[in-house]
Amino acid sequence: MPQLNLLRNRSRRALTLLEVVVATLVTGAMLVAALESVGAVFHTNRQNADRLRGMSLTHELMAEIMAMPYKNPTATTSLLGTESGESTANRATFDDVDDYNGLNVVGLRTKSGTIRPVFAGWRTQAQVEWIEVSTGLVWILGDTGLKRITVTVTSPTGDATQLVGYRFQEGVLEKSPAVDTSAVTWIGAELQLGPDSNPSRMGVNLLNHTPDAE
Repeated sequence: MPQLNLLRNRSRRALTLLEVVVATLVTGAMLVAALESVGAVFHTNRQNADRLRGMSLTHELMAEIMAMPYKNPTATTSLLGTESGESTANRATFDDVDDYNGLNVVGLRTKSGTIRPVFAGWRTQAQVEWIEVSTGLVWILGDTGLKRITVTVTSPTGDATQLVGYRFQEGVLEKSPAVDTSAVTWIGAELQLGPDSNPSRMGVNLLNHTPDAE
């Protein structure tokens, strides 16, 4: 009889150990699945946030370009791009739309050159092309009176946002106002919670350019 009881006790211990192993495996699998789900949620939120920032930044740069004259009235050539004394590294010297052609920089700055550290790693690019008015095709032989501006902003993770705009030499921004005035072409807002967090930015181009009250 004592031997029989010993065998029964061993059977009970073996069954309990098996249950623990199975429970551990199940719990581990559930934890892995939960962590993968949480990681996917954070990744999706990060992507969505980058897309919103990219959209806002493309509109912001496009508004900056659209605020420039169609062309430099003192330019002696009809080539697209910067003139003498201008560089894509310093947008403060730009004085017409096609100066932005070839812009390709990493790390965002304001037009005056102020570094925006929260956007380190972001890339901004701009391309300006002449467009044949009747066909909409790219024209390389000279100024057609219509320019297509393509702005591309790429996040550090490689998500690219692109915006295309057109500028006509007979457009409303090319007309001389009766008095000195500034045109409001973009309105935006920036919200930042604490000095160490990335700001959330959103804005929009104005289709009907409004005179600045100031």
